[in-house]
Order: sequence, then structure tokens, then C-alpha cells
Amino acid sequence: MKQEKHTAKVANRHIIARPQDNAPEWARTITTLRVPDLFTTADGLPGHWQQIQQEVNSGIKQFTANGKTTEEGKKLLRYIGDAIIKAAGDAQFDFQGQKMILADDMGWLKISRNQGIVNVTSKL
Repeated sequence: MKQEKHTAKVANRHIIARPQDNAPEWARTITTLRVPDLFTTADGLPGHWQQIQQEVNSGIKQFTANGKTTEEGKKLLRYIGDAIIKAAGDAQFDFQGQKMILADDMGWLKISRNQGIVNVTSKL
């Protein structure tokens, strides 16, 4: 993942690698360039959350076969989820429950922040 980190740092956050082309780079770009913007402002949270959900949806399509998520897919989706949880801890504002919908055979990420405390009620 070291090479993916370097590639992600120099990438354009609006032009993300596709999961079918390079899945580790795709995940690393999301966690390096998109997730840090997620909790920049309370007003921006819904839009940024939706953008990450759309990226996750494209990953789910790539990593799902016969209703089952591949092991690589599960690993990368958990990696993204962990990055979101970490970023929520650094947020400067509270927010109501957010849900990241994942593949049918994985849980949802459900997270909120109240009085500075991050609450994860469902984790990937």
C-alpha cells in the first residue's frame, strides 16, 4: 500500500482511480483525498458523504459476485470505513447519524458524533 499512498497523494481528488483498474489505489485515494474533506464543515458533510457513498457503490459492483463480496473487497471497504471513523474523531462539529451502505453480505457503517464523542453503532 506504500506505492498506493504515494500515488494517492499526487492524484486529483476529483479523478479517482477506478476499483476495476487498481483496487488498492482506488481505496487509498478515497482515504487520502476524499475522507479528510468529509468532516471539514457541517454543511458540507451530506454532499461529501454522498460522494464517498457513490465511490463505495462502484467498489461494491466490482467486488461482488453471486451476491458475495470478495475478500479483497471486504478488506478495502473496511479500510475505507476505518478511515471515516478516524476522520470523525478529528471533526470540529457534532453530526447526526450517517449511514454508509455496503454490500448485502456486509454490515453498514453507522456513525454519529454528539458532544465531541464519536458513536459507531454499526461497523463494517
